[in-house]
Amino acid sequence: MANLKGQRVQIDATGVNLAAGAQNTVEFWMYWRGVEGVMPFGWSNYDLYFSGGGFGFNTNNSDVLGIPSASLANRWVHVAGVFYNGVPDPTNVELYIDGVKQVISNRNASNANRSVTNVAWIGGFGASGGYLFNGYIRNFRIWNRKLSAAEVSLAMTTPEGLPAGNGIIGQWYTDSIENVAPQYDYAFASGYSGWNPTALMTGSTSYPFDDNGDLYAGFMFQWDTPIRFTQLKFRSHVNFPMYNTSIYIDNLRVADNITITGTYTTLNGNWYGKSVTLVRKGASKDQTIQQVEFYGDVLSKGFDSSIKSVGSIPAWYTYNMQLVQIDNTLDVIGDTGHGGNDIWHMTRATNIRGAVQSVRSYQVTGWQQTTSHPDCFDYNPFNGHIYAVHNEDPFTMHKYLINKSGMSWSVSLVKSYTIANKVASGDTLNSWAGVKFAFNKQTNDGYAYVLANYQSAGSIAKLYRIKLDMNNVVPEFVTDIPWYYPNNLGSFAVTDDYVFLPTSTGAHVGAFGVRDGHLANAYPIANNVNSYFNASSYNYDGETFVTANGYQYALTQLKIGNRKPYFNDMKVTPATVARQDYTLTGSISHIDNKPMSYKVFVNGVEKVSVTTLPSPIAVNHLLMNKDLEIGINTVTVEALDSSGSISVFVLNIAKVNTDTNLNLTASTLTCHKENVTLEVAVFDAERDMTKFRILINGAAEYPESGFTENLKTPYTYVHTIRNSRLSIGDNSVTVNVVDEFGSTVTKSFTIKKFNAEAKAEEASVRGQMLYANITDRDGDAVRYKILVNGNQVHPPTLGTMTQYLPTPINVQYRLPKESIILGNVHEVKIVMEDDMGVTSSWVTNPLIEYAGLMFVSESNQFYSTDIGEVLRYLEVGTVVAGNTSGTFKIFLKNTVGYKVKNIILTTAQKDLDPVDEEVQLSLTDKPFTPTHMLELGSLEHSEQATFYVRISTSRKAIGGGFFDVRVVGDPA
Repeated sequence: MANLKGQRVQIDATGVNLAAGAQNTVEFWMYWRGVEGVMPFGWSNYDLYFSGGGFGFNTNNSDVLGIPSASLANRWVHVAGVFYNGVPDPTNVELYIDGVKQVISNRNASNANRSVTNVAWIGGFGASGGYLFNGYIRNFRIWNRKLSAAEVSLAMTTPEGLPAGNGIIGQWYTDSIENVAPQYDYAFASGYSGWNPTALMTGSTSYPFDDNGDLYAGFMFQWDTPIRFTQLKFRSHVNFPMYNTSIYIDNLRVADNITITGTYTTLNGNWYGKSVTLVRKGASKDQTIQQVEFYGDVLSKGFDSSIKSVGSIPAWYTYNMQLVQIDNTLDVIGDTGHGGNDIWHMTRATNIRGAVQSVRSYQVTGWQQTTSHPDCFDYNPFNGHIYAVHNEDPFTMHKYLINKSGMSWSVSLVKSYTIANKVASGDTLNSWAGVKFAFNKQTNDGYAYVLANYQSAGSIAKLYRIKLDMNNVVPEFVTDIPWYYPNNLGSFAVTDDYVFLPTSTGAHVGAFGVRDGHLANAYPIANNVNSYFNASSYNYDGETFVTANGYQYALTQLKIGNRKPYFNDMKVTPATVARQDYTLTGSISHIDNKPMSYKVFVNGVEKVSVTTLPSPIAVNHLLMNKDLEIGINTVTVEALDSSGSISVFVLNIAKVNTDTNLNLTASTLTCHKENVTLEVAVFDAERDMTKFRILINGAAEYPESGFTENLKTPYTYVHTIRNSRLSIGDNSVTVNVVDEFGSTVTKSFTIKKFNAEAKAEEASVRGQMLYANITDRDGDAVRYKILVNGNQVHPPTLGTMTQYLPTPINVQYRLPKESIILGNVHEVKIVMEDDMGVTSSWVTNPLIEYAGLMFVSESNQFYSTDIGEVLRYLEVGTVVAGNTSGTFKIFLKNTVGYKVKNIILTTAQKDLDPVDEEVQLSLTDKPFTPTHMLELGSLEHSEQATFYVRISTSRKAIGGGFFDVRVVGDPA
């Protein structure tokens, strides 16, 4: 298949996450030969690189972000790399070696901005054809997300066949990947003067091997994994051929006494081994080898080259039959083309190799389709049902129950399931007479394996699998199988590692690899397959057998070698735990009874190591709960036999965590000035230790930062929330409780802190007096200040307020005259603050005039100021002696700001003669009742009274002058 020369393999990585800042994971096994300047894997210009004694991430910038590489050479190493789309640094990329996360650092230049790509290369990278890897690579996977440490560990211990989904975009197990390896692992020569094994593999034109004329000379190439060699090519220098040469694969001589010349000598075959040896026994003359080429498949280390043929079952008339084996002692041969629904039974003298004792034919009744027999059917030993596909409906799979009554059996339909007849690639699931399928009877994997072929020799078949007992299931691609013989395929067989089909010659049953599709070996069918081929598998006593037959000929029986340890009844008890420890039980056996050792890992960490014991080994271990994490945990058993073969068994155990019970009790949910008492009661069903914290409005209340220390449950904590920690309005009180496994329980409630603003009730400006009654509904003490036109007038010291005073507060304040501009609108404001610190205000905009008992004319003009300054005179005019003047109407208005009582008006004659020029007052005009004094009683603020004034003269009146009308009163 592959020339064992260094190369890089391009792979389709469609499905990786290309978003900036995204992370993707690559994961594989690697055997590095210690050569610097090589890349086991790369994207277009972003890779894993060995350089300068380091191994790690490279961005095509002469950089390595990684670890020292010396410990990685010449051994199998599991590698997982988490690539970051951007500039890689130790915080966003991760490197795991053998499941352990490494501490990485920049070893060379700085890193450039890079991203993964939809195309990748195994054994190199896209930016150059150089840097080709020198070593083996196998079991390669790409994920479109970052893997956790536990997932890396699980992947490392699961060599092949992880389930699709969960971010995995590709798995590569083909031999072509392993052939990215160097040409050989070891090489040596004898009897030589010139020896350059690398040059032998690269087409040198010089003398990479010169035997120096020694009588016995030669060389050997060795590999550390077995190879299925299909072709060997040798050529010498044209002038120095090599005579009498023998070629060996391991100890098997595949050519003898041949002459190798300057033209390629080619050997074709099917050989298995780990070495190719050339031995020259010719005459003592100078002979050379200039170039060799080896072709074949690199097999797994545990490969058993002999799927053993354990015999054949004597022939009888099978004709055009489909073979299905149901019981270990009873084989059932079903007619696929002739004879209606005939079923042939045969029994054998012994379970494995016995000759046929009896054959009987009869019809099986109960098939879903009545017009024909099933086109393909197979028995599932794990659930005891036969599954069949009929010609009439090739894309419906019917599940039948077998009803056994002596040798006369019938089937009854249980359920039918549809199969999609197309897959994503557009391939059609068809074969000679419909869909062909088979079950893997070596392991219960829950799938039916479906073959889609194109009915011509030399074509490629596609193997799919469908999940059993599901409707409308879309086939999953498994592998391509080249060069099989598809004519008249009745049935085929599947085991864990192989698909059994006819080879291209039609005379052999071929064991094709399930994971890579390549032919591992071929075995002659008794007589010949001719045109029809059938195969079936079954298990007996821990071993797996495959039986195959052709057209009217005997059955060939193969035993599938299982050379690895295998597990029986492995389980953890209980499968779900809370805090209790648990038990791992089961047994480990080996078909060859080889001694074995084993280890038990919990979440990738080794917990049990048992040294070599004979097979079978009883497993019984008490494992600690403390090693489990909340959620699903993996318990991995790794068994190693004395030959180095490893088997892995993975179990899941769930660790559950009951949420902590948290109860909160508050002394009150509303308050004004009171403190609030909070009681925190914590109970945990598993008695986990817990820590807690109290937050008020998102800020730490208790403790001052972080959480308390871990406390044994149950417990009750009482905490006093100081009133000053609460804001006016709604306050969120939150308690977080975290148990020792990180599970968090949160509860919250609201405390409402209320506060009524201080108010200035019945407030007004009357005259130049400010009146207010300051109240507080909560009874809080209040302080205040007074401003006029924005300027503080009380208290007189700017920026201060009165002392806190008990409410209600009766305010009667005369506005300072210097703050007043008479006859103008003023802003008068009271600013109040209660002892909770809440501020409120009252504002009015009064027109402020003179304040007093004011004399006002009919035109609403003042005669004097509030301090008696004359603003205008009452012009009486000229009065003729002996006459009386006109009567003048005057208003007395109270603008003091409060009620005035005992108001008395009096006259003052001043310049006028009190007898002959008398000033008279009256409350009425008609009649005018003259007096020198009027008693008006009381006036409210802004209330006014009317009175009248006149001058009465006698004939003796001789002059004029000024007089006064005066008023007095008392505050009411």
